[in-house]
Amino acid sequence: MFSHRASSLFRDKQAGSNFKATIALAYYMRKHGVYMPELHSFLLSGAHSWAQLQTVVDAFDASISEMVSDGFFVV
Repeated sequence: MFSHRASSLFRDKQAGSNFKATIALAYYMRKHGVYMPELHSFLLSGAHSWAQLQTVVDAFDASISEMVSDGFFVV
């Protein structure tokens, strides 16, 4: 998850999380063809092909770029 402060306890990590950006990432990733549940991590494994992994990388890159353009982060 996106966070604006470091912490060691899970409850503290949640308190510092940017839920708006975390939920938005799931929607942006879906827009680019990668399903990612809101407020959860997605997992990769050896079962994924190189082409599938490249799809995830491309979707993440496009998603973060669009999120920056849409004002989710201060750059």
